[in-house]
Amino acid sequence: MSGRSAWDRAARFGVVAATAAVALGAATGRAAVAQAGGPSATGLGAESTALARLRSLEETWAARDRLRQSRFERGAPTWADGLWLPDIPIRWDARTVRYLEYFRDDPRGHRAMAEWIARSTRYARPIEAALAAQGLPRDLRCVPMVESAYEPTARSDRGAAGLWQLMAPTAAAYGAGPSFWVDPRLDPRRSSEAAARLLRDLHTRFGSWELALSAYHMGYVSLLRAMRRYNTNDYETLASIEAGLPYETPMYVSKIAACMIVLRNLDRFGFAGVEQAAPRDVEWFSVPGGLRLEVLDEAAGLEEGTLASYNPALIRGRTPPGRERWSLRVPPGAAEALARRWGALE
Repeated sequence: MSGRSAWDRAARFGVVAATAAVALGAATGRAAVAQAGGPSATGLGAESTALARLRSLEETWAARDRLRQSRFERGAPTWADGLWLPDIPIRWDARTVRYLEYFRDDPRGHRAMAEWIARSTRYARPIEAALAAQGLPRDLRCVPMVESAYEPTARSDRGAAGLWQLMAPTAAAYGAGPSFWVDPRLDPRRSSEAAARLLRDLHTRFGSWELALSAYHMGYVSLLRAMRRYNTNDYETLASIEAGLPYETPMYVSKIAACMIVLRNLDRFGFAGVEQAAPRDVEWFSVPGGLRLEVLDEAAGLEEGTLASYNPALIRGRTPPGRERWSLRVPPGAAEALARRWGALE
């Protein structure tokens, strides 16, 4: 990246006309000065608007190249030697390193990560099954870690919901759109399947996980607009331009990268002793539509609210009235109890 000339980078920003003007000036014997000096430099003619733009671009890109090169030369910190790395390429930029140090050294970051790790195994089965079904790296389990802290009923002020914090239109495009009675975004299995298909498509479209995760965070259309506006599909370029990506998006991508590294190296970050939640085992039981969950709790001899916690997608507290039958998740042993007591319900 840093080996490209300033002219190549300028052309990427659509200033071909300005480059041609420089070439024409050289051909007629004019001096083409690439130094900072501005329009009033001694002995030069007036600087056109296009040339002023070109000079600004060259100076800006030269400064950014120096900053970017220093980051690449620095690379991973010495304390990261010997870490197991994810299957997804990791950029050792300052953002990622700061997050790693935050999770390792800062009490707040360490405590938050410990809580996430403790919850990470509760819904690991549907998450990892969905990723595997799409041929995606297991490391992407860190997306719901950052999105919702593995809380299947999490909701944002902007309307995103579930483990993967899917917006309603996005979920609908991938077969998990909410209705009056059911919000599949709150279902760990269905939301994971929708999110995995979305991530697969974004990676296929953009060709890199950094861009795919950026689109997941800021929106597919928003990333397309940014790429067209700045005439580049390079993540680091977009991240380095002040208005290229929203400030939060590169932070989000680096945070996920840091979480991937932590989960691969629990002992190195001080999390080897964290007690992880047992995976939620479930059975399935078919019931008629329109039944209240608390009635089913009572019939199965469960505490009130148990079936609601196992079926968070049933946002009205009952099976959808318009459905003849509904497959309900129940705790192990509850299906047998419901079958024995089913006569009382019918």
